[in-house]
Amino acid sequence: MTTSCPHAHRSDDDSAGAGGAGASGGTGGVNSTGSAGMDSGGAGGQGGAGGGSLVAPSCIGLLDDCGPNTDEDCCASPVVEGGTFKRSYDNIEYTDAANEATVSSFRLDRFEVTVGRMRKFIDQYTGHPGVGDGAHPLVPNSGWKTEYNGQMRMPGDKATIVKMLKVHPDCLYTDEAASNENRPINCTNWYLAFAFCAWDQGRLPTEAEWNYAAAGGNEQRQYPWGMGIDSAKANYEDSDNAVGLPVGNYSPDGDGRWGQSDLAGNLSEMVLDYSGDYPVPCENCANLNPSGQHMSRGGYWSQAGDKLVSARRQPVTLGAKSRNWGLRCARSP
Repeated sequence: MTTSCPHAHRSDDDSAGAGGAGASGGTGGVNSTGSAGMDSGGAGGQGGAGGGSLVAPSCIGLLDDCGPNTDEDCCASPVVEGGTFKRSYDNIEYTDAANEATVSSFRLDRFEVTVGRMRKFIDQYTGHPGVGDGAHPLVPNSGWKTEYNGQMRMPGDKATIVKMLKVHPDCLYTDEAASNENRPINCTNWYLAFAFCAWDQGRLPTEAEWNYAAAGGNEQRQYPWGMGIDSAKANYEDSDNAVGLPVGNYSPDGDGRWGQSDLAGNLSEMVLDYSGDYPVPCENCANLNPSGQHMSRGGYWSQAGDKLVSARRQPVTLGAKSRNWGLRCARSP
């Protein structure tokens, strides 16, 4: 790879111009699935492939070493313009109105969370998130709960977190900063993913938000880049087939409509929702009905191309860790 500009460190004063979002409308009623109705506000400009930078805690003091030329802010978080689309499952495309989902504008990190960003979290870790932290502002009761605390879920000490992140030889976290810092963090569980995003002034995306971004909203893309699998656009079985390549390695060709990279392949990304049926109706909704699994999206490095479609859902057992799972944070616009 070639580097087009010198690496830069992020500081508290660093901030790049990001596309703004229109004002939100009033909040509507809450339904039993944990969704909130909302009048739509005007959509603002989108962040674009390299825009949408924020001063997220995980990037303060870190090198700008993400993206295809290893010169981008790892915390770039472009705006995804809200709208309505039709959710689908695997390769089955649903056309009935009952399967529609509406999401308001939000930010979704351009890159999967890296080893370097997780290291910042661990270095500054002082204990569990507070009750309600990391909540979706439009999804009631979606924040951190006391029952998430515990050594088998979210431990209260750094040493146990590090042990969690090193459960397999293919886990990418290292005790000291080395060559994996711009590769995606794997071997996390859902609780650690939630806690990281809450600390990083964000949250886990809902399944509807993640699916909307990967499908290009109402463009209903089969893959984040469009129709058809392409070995030049994602890390999967028929391309590099490597555990967690540096984030943005396939950008810009493999990017989604709003500039997010690696929405297909590399690592499967955990979302807020529990497994189960889609909430209906869905307007800024999430499935918060407890079950033994949460959902993940996007497929991972060793799967076949048909497992990477934007519509595919994969369950994640609560508390389990895998070399195949990673995360990406969402944020308010």
